[in-house]
Amino acid sequence: MSRPALWHGRHLGACLLIAGVICPDAEALDEAFHRLSGIEIQQEVVGHAVTDESHWWDVFAPGGALMMVDEEKQTAARWSIEDDELCLMFPLRSGRLATECFEIWRSEDLIDYRREGVSVVEGVLRDAR
Repeated sequence: MSRPALWHGRHLGACLLIAGVICPDAEALDEAFHRLSGIEIQQEVVGHAVTDESHWWDVFAPGGALMMVDEEKQTAARWSIEDDELCLMFPLRSGRLATECFEIWRSEDLIDYRREGVSVVEGVLRDAR
């Protein structure tokens, strides 16, 4: 998966210290996120896309089809839900099939792909296009 590894607290970077306002710490921001169960992933993510809104899109179709768009390159892949994790199966350049599984955490329209609670990449939940 060639997604840019986004710093977990990237929204902290947008937080400015203006007129003495202090930004919340990473733990306070993290409290807004909750881990989705397998059923919640199915209900809230499938049929939608997760994107950074400029470089990549993961479009989760019902039935397990996944279209990964990265810098305008499209890759047909598959998704499944195993042990409350979203698993992505996609071809590598070598032709082998890779599988990566992630916890899915959500805060409103933000989606965070995590492993053992640590953020790997963050995106925004959007309607599939």
